[in-house]
Amino acid sequence: MRNASYVLAATVVATTIAGCGGSAVSSSSPATSGGGGSTVSNLTNLASIGYIETSYLSGSGRGSGTVTADITLGDFTDDQGNTVSTTPGSVVNLQVDAYGGPQVIRSAITFGTSTTAGVPSTDANSRLFRQYVFSFNHLNSSLLVGQNIPPSQVFVVDNGNMADDEITPNALSTTTFNNITYNAHIRAFPGRFSTFTVRVDPNTIGLNFQDYPVGVGTFGAANPRGIFETTQFNFINFADTTDYESRVFNGVLSDYLSFDISAMATADKPSIASVVGQRVFFSGDTYGVADGTSSGKFYQLTKDLSATPPYLPGTFNTNTSIGTTYSLPSDSTSFLPGTYALDQIDPSDPSFAKRILSLQGMFRDYTKMIKSADNQLAITFPSSSDDNVQDIVLLKKSATTGKIIDFYYGYIDFEAREFFLNPINTIVQATPTTVYHGTINPTKLYNGAGQITNNERAIRSGVLALDTPLTFKDGTITTGGTFIVYRR
Repeated sequence: MRNASYVLAATVVATTIAGCGGSAVSSSSPATSGGGGSTVSNLTNLASIGYIETSYLSGSGRGSGTVTADITLGDFTDDQGNTVSTTPGSVVNLQVDAYGGPQVIRSAITFGTSTTAGVPSTDANSRLFRQYVFSFNHLNSSLLVGQNIPPSQVFVVDNGNMADDEITPNALSTTTFNNITYNAHIRAFPGRFSTFTVRVDPNTIGLNFQDYPVGVGTFGAANPRGIFETTQFNFINFADTTDYESRVFNGVLSDYLSFDISAMATADKPSIASVVGQRVFFSGDTYGVADGTSSGKFYQLTKDLSATPPYLPGTFNTNTSIGTTYSLPSDSTSFLPGTYALDQIDPSDPSFAKRILSLQGMFRDYTKMIKSADNQLAITFPSSSDDNVQDIVLLKKSATTGKIIDFYYGYIDFEAREFFLNPINTIVQATPTTVYHGTINPTKLYNGAGQITNNERAIRSGVLALDTPLTFKDGTITTGGTFIVYRR
């Protein structure tokens, strides 16, 4: 079920608690403990640390006089005013005048009560970062001999075109580059990975070999100055150069939970680009389909229903790194994750045959992330909005083989107290025809301590009730059951 305003990025993580595998709705809270509440904390193998990955994309196909920029990881400030500072030594060297694959800098994010003096406590459920600071150490070029250009010699201009800056140097601003703060909407979750993209090219960061404006300094062909063109930077990153409020770096949850559906009948699997899906991937913000179980083609479905095609192509593998540009932190590799890479046509190739990386990320198999699993599993997943609407997935495993034999996806609305489910083979469609509807009991929504809660971000489990019974492929019937929220 997809529409223009909300894309179901249903992420099933097979998590269970006692009572989840039955076909009838439980009349009591799941996995009760001494206080009569639900004990649902730490059902997943999610870590306490979250990550923000800044993915830098560069180039516009110009190759002469190579210009590179050493870009540092800027600070992030959350909606409570807390700042995550640059990690010392976190620098990527970008060739800004040639297309290349993304380079990633990763920031570790902590949550909850702080035990460090001077460090404030933060929301234990998620943190929303509202500001991002763009900065770099210096520019250098193959045209320069033994010199780098520091930010103090990089001048901020707003002429709209780098060529204008080179032709009319006296129009340059005398303002030198300093760290520039941009609006952001990047939400981090414990144990999860969020990614946003920063684009640079030679029309945003470059060199000017013309004489420098009189009275400011003496620069020339042997001693060029740097230029940071704000109009072009805003255009390639935000498609807007005038409205400050629309200049927002948006992050997405980029780590997928993956599910092997190869045991399902072909007719029940999703098809995309003439490929029958053998795995499906869910993050809470987007979802994907792959044609193999351990490696192969990967397709991320886009949010734009008018896009042609309505997906981004790529590959996936069970490797924990992609070449030399992307590798996972050590605290994530113990659960045997894999990696995926999206690609696009290289605009600098006249034949349009060459493809280059556009986004990289990781995925985990649900069997590695869940500590226990019944045959019937229902999971909801928050998005980067972390609001009342979450993705939901219901799957059924074979009692004999343990393999997935039926799979449904949809969304749940905690304010409306309802949910919708659709067969997984409709995930590529904008409007699936088969819809199962049900309700949730507001008195059976539990936090991690087993206490009843109506705080949507604190919910860790609850009870579902279908309006009409659902018959799985093995003939068993369900009228609902327990669901788990995939968050630490």
